[in-house]
Amino acid sequence: MRGLYALFLGFMCLISCQDIPLVEKPDNFINQKTMENILYESVLISSARGYNIAQLKLLGIQPETYIYDKFDIDSLTYAKNLAYYTADVDAYKSLNAKVLERVKAELKVNDSIERVQKKEQDSLRTLKAREVQAKFKQSDSTKFKEIPRRLITDTFSRKKIQVKEDFSESD
Repeated sequence: MRGLYALFLGFMCLISCQDIPLVEKPDNFINQKTMENILYESVLISSARGYNIAQLKLLGIQPETYIYDKFDIDSLTYAKNLAYYTADVDAYKSLNAKVLERVKAELKVNDSIERVQKKEQDSLRTLKAREVQAKFKQSDSTKFKEIPRRLITDTFSRKKIQVKEDFSESD
């Protein structure tokens, strides 16, 4: 009985094996550099969609059709070209590696810009704190319980909140 099952299983394996046809080059072929740009933009728009889709809508960007509009292609052309490029695993892997390098380079630039902006904000905050401390040193310091060390910032909207304190004596 086990031999019969083994024979049946072997027969099913032989029958189920088939030739997978190669994907033909599409009529509206997109070259590799353009496909790299399309994949890069797809990654960016996908990230932006996950971050803040409302901001994209305010800017008039439709994430669903952005790639098609920017590169003047339709969804069928995109799908056929994507299938063509994914059929060759090694070429698609190198294409994705190039896209990843571009994303990392973009992140590095944005991180350095953020770092410079943060330093600038920190230095402005330090200057403001020094001005406030100087103002407190000039006036009677017994009136004040504590000296503010920094400005309060709302981390979500990045808007400065003006802290108003009553510095008059309340006798």
